[in-house]
Amino acid sequence: MARTLMYRLFGAGKVPKQAMSILEAEGIVYQEEGIPGSIGFRNFRSPGRRGGYRRNWFSGSIVLTKLHFLAFGGRQTMIGIPWDNEKLGALSCTIDEKSRLRIAVAD
Repeated sequence: MARTLMYRLFGAGKVPKQAMSILEAEGIVYQEEGIPGSIGFRNFRSPGRRGGYRRNWFSGSIVLTKLHFLAFGGRQTMIGIPWDNEKLGALSCTIDEKSRLRIAVAD
């Protein structure tokens, strides 16, 4: 997969170093860094903010271990779910026509 310019220049989108030792102990099955990503919010509400739709772009990474499914956006954990968690069923993972992974949370 193509790496973002920010990853190639500055290393943005790497797995955070403090998380890497824990992930290696769990046994990394798949890891991809520096991939372009975005997160969209519909009917977004937070203190002092409201919006019908909002989208944030970032350079991130995906890690699959024997115990967890993780997605990092910058240095922030966007998704961190154990494989045996019942909430994993609420995620809809699809590949679109441009070979992009789409992860959506069911309403």
